[in-house]
Parts: sequence; C-alpha cells; structure tokens
Amino acid sequence: MRSILAYRPWFERFPERFAGEREGMERRGFALDENVLSQNSRVEFIGRSRTNPNLELVVSFPDSFPSKPPHVHTPKVSILRRHQRPDTREICTFGPSRGRWVASLSGTAAIDEAEEVIAAVTAPELSVKNYLDDVPEPASALYLYESDTSILIPPAIAAFVTEMPEGSSANFRGRFENWPGTTVSRYGKGRGIITEIGQKPTINAEAWHQNVLPRRDPVEINGRVVRVAAPPPLAMGLQEFNNWLQQLGEERSDWMAFVFPEQAGNSTSYRLAWLFVRSKQKVELIRSFAMDGGGLGARVPGLSSLSEKTLVFVGCGSLGSKIAASLAATGVDHFGLVDFDYLEPDNAVRHESGINLFGVPKVLALHNRLFELNPKVLSNTKMLPIVIGGTNELKKEKELQSALAGASLVVDTTGDHGVSRFLNDICAELNVPQLYASVTNGAWGGEVVRVIPGVTACWMCWLVQYEFSRPPAEPAPEAGVFAPGCDQPTFTGASYDLNVVAGLASSLAVDTLLIDDECRRHYEGDYIRWQLRDFEGRFIPRAEILPVSKREVCSFCKTS
Repeated sequence: MRSILAYRPWFERFPERFAGEREGMERRGFALDENVLSQNSRVEFIGRSRTNPNLELVVSFPDSFPSKPPHVHTPKVSILRRHQRPDTREICTFGPSRGRWVASLSGTAAIDEAEEVIAAVTAPELSVKNYLDDVPEPASALYLYESDTSILIPPAIAAFVTEMPEGSSANFRGRFENWPGTTVSRYGKGRGIITEIGQKPTINAEAWHQNVLPRRDPVEINGRVVRVAAPPPLAMGLQEFNNWLQQLGEERSDWMAFVFPEQAGNSTSYRLAWLFVRSKQKVELIRSFAMDGGGLGARVPGLSSLSEKTLVFVGCGSLGSKIAASLAATGVDHFGLVDFDYLEPDNAVRHESGINLFGVPKVLALHNRLFELNPKVLSNTKMLPIVIGGTNELKKEKELQSALAGASLVVDTTGDHGVSRFLNDICAELNVPQLYASVTNGAWGGEVVRVIPGVTACWMCWLVQYEFSRPPAEPAPEAGVFAPGCDQPTFTGASYDLNVVAGLASSLAVDTLLIDDECRRHYEGDYIRWQLRDFEGRFIPRAEILPVSKREVCSFCKTS
C-alpha cells in the first residue's frame, strides 16, 4: 500500500524559495506577519503602496504557490473604483484567470501588478485606456449567495423586464422545488423558475421553458420584481434591507427580485442582471440565471443562424445521438429523427441517453436529450420511428419523403450502405445536402463524407474512389456482437473514441449549413478520414481532409 506523506505547507517544501521570497519582499519594504505564519501556517507580508503611501497592502501566498500567484488585498476597505473585489478587497492582478503569472516569477511581481492597477484606476481621468485589462466586472458576481439555490428566468420574462422603466415594479409567479431530501423549510435549498409576470396582460414563460424544471413537488412562489438604477448593497441584514426598500418606496415581501445594469463584454458595455432576495427571519440572496440569449451567442459567435436550419438524422444510435446533441447545444433547434429501434440499458455505453430511458424508442430518447440541451427542440422536432428499407405503410414513406425534402441537411449515421445509397439518390432529386458519418469496428477509425448536390461529388462517387482505402478496424469477435438480433449487429468501441468522430462530423455539419457564409473559412475537402490506430492496433492518431472527384459515368455528377 502506498504510504501517505504528512502535509507540509509550501514554505516547508521549498525552504530555499521561501527564503528568497522573504528577502525580496523585505527589500520592497514588506514585513512577514509572524503571527499568521505561526498560528495559521500561512505566509503573508504587510507593507505600503509606493503609488499611494497611505494605502496598506497585504500579500498572501496560497499553498499552491509557486504554481499559483500571491494575492494582494487591502486589509480594511475597498478603495479602488475597478479591479478590486468589494467582498475580499483583493486587487485584480496578472489579468483574466491570472494568465500572466508563471511559476518563475517572484512574489514581488504581484506588488508590481497591484501598483500598476492602483495607478491606473486612481488616475484623475478614468477611461478604458487607463486599465491594464479592459474586462467586465459584473456586480452580480460579488454577492454571497445562499448555497445550492437558484432561480431561472426564461426569455419571455427577461424580455418583459427589459422594457420596464427604472423605478417600476411588477408582480411575478413561479415554482420552486427543494432538492431531494432537503427538509430545511418550505423554501429550502433547491431551484425555481419564474413562470409569469405582470398583470393585464400577464406574460407567461414559453411552454418549453416551463418544462425545464421537473414537476416533482413544486411550491408556488409569488413576489415582485423591481427595476433599480444601481446594484443592491452587497451585505444586508433584515433591518438594512428594510431601510433600503423604504428608500426605493417598496414594501418587503418574502420573494423579491431586483434588476439592475452591470458590466458585460467589457468595461463599457452593459446588460441587465437579476438578484433574488428571499426574506423572512433573515435575508437570503439567491443566484439567478437570466436566459436573454446574450450569453449563448457570446459563446458560439457567428452561429446564430443555425436556429433557422432543420437537420434530419437517419439513425439515432450512438454516433447519431452524439452529433445531434452537439448541434442542439450549438443552437440548432429544428430536428427530424428517424430510427426504428428501442433504447437498451447496454446502449448507455455510448449513447447520449442513459439507462433511465431503457425501453423507450430511440427517437423519443434522443428527443428528450436534445430538449435538455436546447428547450426549443420540444416543439420543433418530428419523430419517425420507421426503418428505411422495411415494409412501411405508404403514409410513413410519404412522411419520410416530406421530412427529407424540408431538411437543410440530412445526416446518415446508420453505417448501412443500402440506406446511404437510398439517401444519396433521393436527396439528389430533392436537392438536399447530406452528411454520412460512420466508425469502424472498435472505433479504430471513422469517416465523414459531405455531399452538396450540384456542387460536390455524390456518395456513390466517394464510395468508388475510396472503397479500398478505408480506415483501420478492430478484427471482429468470432461470435460477433448482435443486439438485439442477428439482423442488427453492433460495433465495438468506447464512447470516448466515438466522440472524436462525432466532433469531426459536427464541425463539418456546421460548415455545410453555413456554406454560403462568405465570412467563414470553409473545409477544403469533403471527406474526413480519421484513424485512431493502425491496422495492427497501435495508437497512431491521424486526421485527413481529402477531396472527392466526380465521375463522368455518374448520373448525378457527370459534367457533360
């Protein structure tokens, strides 16, 4: 058994480094706080700012030093207009995520950074160019929230409050659910959602957002939202809260929300932030999440038009579910799902859905997963539990034809050449782009092929060109893997290997959906060939982007 070493703080593990840091800090006029060292085994130095000699600074070394930098804060009050947290009084140093810190730097570098911030922020003319880092400092991040409790504000509710003038208020209703096993109080730790706001007319949250929060045992909550010009005070007891409400001309209720402008994007742009307050015997600040669309768009810039696209997935199994989930999370909310199979517990090895949905048709299981990632999917998805090539009713065949005709992109993940050839033919007639994605046995390799009728070569042209240069595959087990029967063999391979092919397919799918966007750089090729291992099973990862040539004899691609 491995022996467990006794804990030693950083200054004991690196005594020479500690001696050097102490010498350097003392040269800068900072003295070691011997009491903090002996009582708390923490290294702190205290001194005064050269930029502002009246300002006392404390330099605290975390136990992760030198991997992480020292912190610089003022011991009493927050004095800077920016780049200092009011709650901890820490001065922001080394940029966002402390990215400028490297372990070879000395602790005195933290003093230098703090001095630059003090000089910039206390300059007579405060402007963006004075700042070392023009980053937002949202007020909502500084509150001490009630742990494990939050409120969701759906888009329709957020939009309503955006139109409210400062100083106005409106009543709201919602649901709140305690976490399972939480019996602290009727309104204990848990999650809530605002479902309606205003009076005559009442604005209701979208139905698909109201379904985000499961309805186990919800408690109805009622309160009032107030639009204020500035963030509420950071720390408030019940009496202070009552006094502040009196200044606003508002009466206290058990649930209240305050909406105020805060920095977002950079120091000169703003958004509306929400702060919920639950008050009876005490004031509890509740974390909120306003779904105004801004945060989503900022994380996937340039992809907002994906919400206008419709994807039809033929095959909702392991690979198809992962690609669909990636695209739903990226902003696609119109889907057609085609698959005849049911989800088995063993499918959870690779499928996006878990064992809790065993026995459910795969189209329904995948629909549920897509809704979790993008609630708009709820009302924008058509499910077709049919098998292509089966003896389907004429009505079902017409529904499939209609779904394919209305697609912006058809994604085939069946790995069945008969299905792929059928889709190649019918989508060419319908002038609908296609994407074919598959993995080899063991997920040793994978392929993604793009077809845009009239622009690229078709699937048959790809097959003829690359049929004998396919990615490596694990030798199939002698008995094979057949679940649930002899006509439905499944391939071997782990989910983490499948994710690579799904990621490549998702990227090429987005590129295809946005192929007319001249501001984007596009793939220079229509065939991605992925190799995780070579034919002997050695790990030699490699991805290739290859061209596909049109054949003169192809009825879809011939140029003459």
